[in-house]
Amino acid sequence: MKATLRLIAVLVVCISLLTLFPAVPSRAESRSKLTWKNLIYTLENNQITITGVAEGTTGAVTIPNYINGSLVVAIQNYAFQHAEGITSVNTGSSVTSIGEFAFEYCSNLTEVTIGKAVSKIAPSAFKDCPKLEKIRIAKANTYFSSSDSGILYNKTQTELIKAPAAIKNRCIIPDTVVTIQDSAFEFCNQLSGVHIGSGVTSIGYGAFRGCTSMNDLSIGENVKTIGQEAFSNCTSLTSIQIPSSVTSMGKEAFNYCNNVTDLTIGDGLTVIPEGAFMNLHSLVNLTWGKNVRVINKDAFRRCESLETITIPDSVLHVYKEAFSYCYKLSQVTFGTGLRTLTAKIFYCTNVEQLTFSGPAPSFHDESLMGVYGVARYPYADESWTANVLQNYGGEITWEAYSQTAVLQGTVTSAGSGDATLSLWIPGAAAASYTANASGKYSIENILPGEYLLRASKKNHVSREYTIPCNAGEITFQSITLRLLGDVKVDDLVNITDVALLYAHIRQTKTITYDYTRMCGDCNGDGKVNIIDVSLLYAHIKQTISIHN
Repeated sequence: MKATLRLIAVLVVCISLLTLFPAVPSRAESRSKLTWKNLIYTLENNQITITGVAEGTTGAVTIPNYINGSLVVAIQNYAFQHAEGITSVNTGSSVTSIGEFAFEYCSNLTEVTIGKAVSKIAPSAFKDCPKLEKIRIAKANTYFSSSDSGILYNKTQTELIKAPAAIKNRCIIPDTVVTIQDSAFEFCNQLSGVHIGSGVTSIGYGAFRGCTSMNDLSIGENVKTIGQEAFSNCTSLTSIQIPSSVTSMGKEAFNYCNNVTDLTIGDGLTVIPEGAFMNLHSLVNLTWGKNVRVINKDAFRRCESLETITIPDSVLHVYKEAFSYCYKLSQVTFGTGLRTLTAKIFYCTNVEQLTFSGPAPSFHDESLMGVYGVARYPYADESWTANVLQNYGGEITWEAYSQTAVLQGTVTSAGSGDATLSLWIPGAAAASYTANASGKYSIENILPGEYLLRASKKNHVSREYTIPCNAGEITFQSITLRLLGDVKVDDLVNITDVALLYAHIRQTKTITYDYTRMCGDCNGDGKVNIIDVSLLYAHIKQTISIHN
């Protein structure tokens, strides 16, 4: 009996102690999910993180600053994912961070107001919110800002972080912006155009991916980097101009821009990345930069409308299937720099003629698979040996061709004697080729390039022509030289020429053709005036001679 009484006394003391000192919640218990109205949250260290919202929640959602006396500080990753009924969110003034995919797939969300305390917003926080029109930032926020169009920036607007998916019309990105972040305009499929300001140097991964209505793109002149898939699936674009400031570009940067017909690659890009211009199904006009060195795998795969390509001299290496499935491609010319061709470059194309302009490159066993026709090589280059002239997976007929050009034509002048013809590289100190000719002429073995043709003859007025000379081709140029003083253009110099020149000076008659006016410049000072009339008259009167 006494033992029983002692046990009862001990239990009474224990119960009294528990009453005076209640149990402290364990760490696991403090993290358990709790609810307040339609919000689900966790509590830790007297701070609250919003982790979800009750199923079926609709309309506007406002995050309170406190729940049951504890401060609300964060919105967790995935917290509102698939909350398809909510239309607007206000984060309140205590939340400091918004997690990854926090509002992903909120298909009816139109507006988000972000409070003054938020210092961290995950890049994917508002992914796939197709009706989102505005992201508003409290003016007191020291980390972020927003524009009138609802675009989210950092505070100084040097970083463009996120545009609302339902943004409309043309967007002009201000010159203050330096960086356009990853996925900033992703799937803004009502955006009709974008002007990227002169301050922007970097365009992030997938920045404009899936902007299917964008038909107007202006890339700023100071952009240096274009990220992977930055403009992929911009299916309304019809032209792409990459400025020469761009030196780096990610894989598939313009993949599936399938209505682009014109592509210009700037001089700054040295490497065409893997799949960079893949699936440009409508591309017909391709303008290369001067400094491209490498064309990577699949770079122009399925550019189905390309018919001819001239690859510049700067290109050294072309990698696997770079032009595969370009079904209409029939003629390709490689520049003099080519050193490497890997496998299946022209697989599933219609290439019937290949022209190599330089030394034999290194071939893969399947380099020319898909080529059924003629491959031309320069006969004067000794690197093209019998061992090199193989099929490489195609059905090839190899033909040697001349690498030099020919210039032909006729020279017409007054009287007998030859004219002197000289070909100059613009800016050169001496002529590259010279010939004396009267009547028909032919200058052979000219290295390809653009030349200045100068024609001169004693007592005649010299003239110049710009002449393109292409390898293996004959260029024709007829030349007519006139006597100094022959402004009537009849191979004579007499009083009629004096009268015509005087009428031109008096503006009663105009000599419109530049070369004919040059024939009236008797003193060779580059002007036609009364002094030239006097000299020409004296020449007719034989008191002086303007001819030697």
